Amino acid sequence: MRISLLATLFGVCLFTSCALQRGTGPTVREIGDGLWSVTLRFTPEGEFERVHLAGEFLGWDPEGLEMLDEDGDGTHEVTIELPMGRHLYKFTLDGGEQWFSDPLNPHRTPDGYANSILYLGVDPDDYPEDQEPPSPPAPDRPWLPTEQQTEPTPRDEPNVRFELIDDGFDEVFVTGDFNGWTGQLDQMERGDDSGRWTLRLRLDEPVWSRYRFVVWRGDEWSTIRDPENPQISFDGHPMDSVVFTPGADRGVVEILSESLTASVSTCEARAVWAWLPPAYFTETDRRFPVLIMHDGQNVFDDPLNPFGHGGWHVNTIAEELIAEGRIEPFILVAVPCNGERRMEEYGMDEDVMDASEHPYARYLIDDVLPLVTARYRTLTGPASTSVMGSSMGGIISFYLAYHHPDVFGQAACLSPAFMIGDASERTLLDLVRAEGKRPVRLYLDSGTAGECEDGAPQTREMRDLLIESGWVLGDDLVWHQEEGAAHSERAWRARVWRPLEFLCGER
Repeated sequence: MRISLLATLFGVCLFTSCALQRGTGPTVREIGDGLWSVTLRFTPEGEFERVHLAGEFLGWDPEGLEMLDEDGDGTHEVTIELPMGRHLYKFTLDGGEQWFSDPLNPHRTPDGYANSILYLGVDPDDYPEDQEPPSPPAPDRPWLPTEQQTEPTPRDEPNVRFELIDDGFDEVFVTGDFNGWTGQLDQMERGDDSGRWTLRLRLDEPVWSRYRFVVWRGDEWSTIRDPENPQISFDGHPMDSVVFTPGADRGVVEILSESLTASVSTCEARAVWAWLPPAYFTETDRRFPVLIMHDGQNVFDDPLNPFGHGGWHVNTIAEELIAEGRIEPFILVAVPCNGERRMEEYGMDEDVMDASEHPYARYLIDDVLPLVTARYRTLTGPASTSVMGSSMGGIISFYLAYHHPDVFGQAACLSPAFMIGDASERTLLDLVRAEGKRPVRLYLDSGTAGECEDGAPQTREMRDLLIESGWVLGDDLVWHQEEGAAHSERAWRARVWRPLEFLCGER
């Protein structure tokens, strides 16, 4: 059961293999009242004992529903009733030892995990996150066809300057939103003495535009992000650079570090990103609180994130909440996980009672936060420094605030994995029972879907324990239960406004 809990609740990287199949694909039949009957078939190869269906609708439990081979022909079947909508699933062998996409279903998520997709009574075109990102066409000179751009972007009265250090390029172009990503007419000029390619353009309206450079060496070309501009878009792959024209009122994601090395802890180096709110550029004397989010690769409005449910869209949701006056502007720092060691990195380490040597905690305190405060205009101190995460990211958020209240004064824990323990199987519940109240504000929530109910029973147990220990519900403790919500980025995105209001709203 412990393997089941881990795989269900914490986005374990799923291994996908291929298997020789025979028979037909999913059999789908509408049965009324918005329900569909779906029969799935799978013919695994090799040695195994059990075959199961796992899926988003089962909380990704690797033993969600057993599939049976009643006629002994090697093909295992299961029939399930599902509501209208889009549903993700996979097949598992022996309780999750191996995970398989459905070889008989061509619909799969393009996120590297290849979850099979059922569309029941809905149009697949309504789910752009399921579409493979378009690849640039193989170019003749000029770089791309000219249908979308018939003349150069205006150069009179320019308000934007593009620069690129020469690295032996023969030609350089700028391509972006403002020229339809064609770019072949927006050619940069190389200065004889400066060693730089430059181009000045006029972008007429206040705008936030993505762009890249198209560079040629001989007959070979490539596109590159602007190496001197840390501001990027996170709404697709590859990352694009971002340019503002005067008056553009929009937040932006920046590369805080391409690879931030740990100075003391054993955490591996990784990229770190920061989102700056619109006010950061318009109120230049103002300082801003800081929110650190774990699983930072999933934080922004990226439709292609690794877990297949779309990003949290915290940047765009925060902008809406700020514009409506529901929260104050803040700086968001996104720290991605180490995918292969995520469970270990966000886990409770050897001793949940002792925070002194936790590698990830030390990495945030000794390396990430000092870089943030050195780079940006921040408000410092625990009242202005928060952490937030989901699943394993939820318990490491709780752990950080509880053990380091002098650094992190607030924590938001979505679908937290409170059943995960240290090397002696002691959990955060045991920690709170032993140590009692700490001067931190806490937000807890969960869904209720899946065999493990998205961890709702343990979250309610922690809520009750915190109240017994002195936290006041509605004051320094907020708890929410989202009925029917699954354990996925899609669900967290839908309710992330709640912890944002708790962390960044009026006290």
